[in-house]
Amino acid sequence: MSFETGKRENETSLEQERIEASYAQMQKDIELMQRGSKYERSVEDDREILTSPEGEKFTIRKITKPEDPVIEKLYPLLRTRFTEEETDTPETIRDAISTHWGAYHIIEDADGNVLTHSCVGLLDLKNPEGSPEPKEGILFVGYILNDPNFHKPDLAREIFQSVYKDTLADAKSRGIGIKGITGESVERVEPLANMAGLSRIYFENRQGDIQELPFECPPINWNYETGEPLQDPTPEHLIVKLMDDKKTMDVQEILSMVWSIYEENYVFPATVIPSPDARQNNRQAVLQFYNKLKESLDGAKDGRLFTMSLRERRKKARELQGQGKKVIEVEIPNDEE
Repeated sequence: MSFETGKRENETSLEQERIEASYAQMQKDIELMQRGSKYERSVEDDREILTSPEGEKFTIRKITKPEDPVIEKLYPLLRTRFTEEETDTPETIRDAISTHWGAYHIIEDADGNVLTHSCVGLLDLKNPEGSPEPKEGILFVGYILNDPNFHKPDLAREIFQSVYKDTLADAKSRGIGIKGITGESVERVEPLANMAGLSRIYFENRQGDIQELPFECPPINWNYETGEPLQDPTPEHLIVKLMDDKKTMDVQEILSMVWSIYEENYVFPATVIPSPDARQNNRQAVLQFYNKLKESLDGAKDGRLFTMSLRERRKKARELQGQGKKVIEVEIPNDEE
């Protein structure tokens, strides 16, 4: 056996160990959520049932068929949180399900009302240069919504448990590791995100201040004939939980996560933008947003980033104040308190 062959085999073995370790960690997280749940889970007539301590019963399931009539009920729920331009239509959701772009989970009461709804996707880690990435994916949480008319906020934790279970099964079937979980957050949901282990991302800049990752969400609206954006990007709080529970990461790790989110959600296929030239314009526009973020990270000390929860961030701000430094947050227009 040659040295190079042995080296490749060793790298393959280490990669497989990382993959298996990520599966084991996600399974531990699932078991932790199970132990912390006040609901009992059971299967009745091929349906998974949640039973509360008060005896209330709810059905929890993943939508697998694009013709499922429950999809029509999701649009009104989405409109309670998002603007009309930001809201997925029933047609968009059906297309996402049929193409396996994302996974949609719902919790229904006995009358068929959708109380909680989530949209997630296990995205392959990528980079715009097309260089090989490790066999890993990132669980991107688009949203988890509760119907404001039903006061069952703890159901969001239950749907998260089901999301984890299905993500683990998906990763195993594809033979990829799970790098971690990521999503976008507003002030109001940050404490819940922190409870699930997701926190905002920061780095120390050249001035010694602690700066939040200046993540921007590309525009929702595009001209599908020209491939040009119709809006400016929107600042967002990107939140992350690494599967190995590390609190630090290097610049390239976060850039891979961001590009995977950008490419999957905002670089459109021929079914959306038919013209090759327009598709090239679309990709170049998204690439500009990515490069802007990449350039902002040139000032990260030692090329490292780290996560901080709300509590950790407040503690750090107090420490820095005594040193004449500060924590610089991403400012989001009309952020929800």
